[in-house]
Amino acid sequence: MPGTGKRAHISATACAAFFCTAASSIWLITSITSAAILFISSLPKPRVVTAGVPKRMPLVMRMPGGVAAHIVDTPVELFDIMATILELAGVVAEHTHFAKSLVPQLSGARGDEERAAFAQGGYDPHQPHCFEGRSVGTYAQRGPDNIYYQKGLLQQTHPASVCRAVMIRTATHKLIYRTSDTCELYHMRADPRELENLYGCPEAAELQRKLERRLLDFYLHTSDVTPREEDPRGLPEGGFRAASLAAGRQDFSAERR
Repeated sequence: MPGTGKRAHISATACAAFFCTAASSIWLITSITSAAILFISSLPKPRVVTAGVPKRMPLVMRMPGGVAAHIVDTPVELFDIMATILELAGVVAEHTHFAKSLVPQLSGARGDEERAAFAQGGYDPHQPHCFEGRSVGTYAQRGPDNIYYQKGLLQQTHPASVCRAVMIRTATHKLIYRTSDTCELYHMRADPRELENLYGCPEAAELQRKLERRLLDFYLHTSDVTPREEDPRGLPEGGFRAASLAAGRQDFSAERR
């Protein structure tokens, strides 16, 4: 799941992983003295606000022998963990992905100031089977006492609330573009609580245009991943003419039958 821009507190390198999440899932690959330890949050929870400022999802990494107390305050994404662990383990990915390894930051490098994090989700009206709260199947059994009842009711009564949406989060700004309902644009340093929506404001028009262009570039780069293996199909023995004649003979046989 793409993240919303996390503060990464990183102290650097080793080559195995002790992976701990807030959901209490733990994997120990080697002894604790030589392990890489990663602490991340689980699925996003309702926003926590302390002293008027929303807290970010944590990403803490400790690697024996690395730079201590190195803080990277630029956006990263959750699947960067995958790319980081693969590089530490010396494994070359055999699939196309768009994650970026954080190994340079583990060694003390600065974060990428131009990096953006992306998230996307939601449903369109032509996908009614995706909406919760339907009166069929397991949803029909969710009465007012069910924990997801209000969520399903909202989706049925206000479907635009879960319309198709995509987000781009840079170090300074966040844009949420929706196919229905309200789009949003915030200056995250001046307005960390996201109280002043700048979307559509003349003074933010150039910034909005640039972020929307980055969203378009994101989709162009990531929406069509081609297979790495070459398609094994080739010409039949004898070429196209032989194939055409064979197809004609099959059609003629079918007519006679």
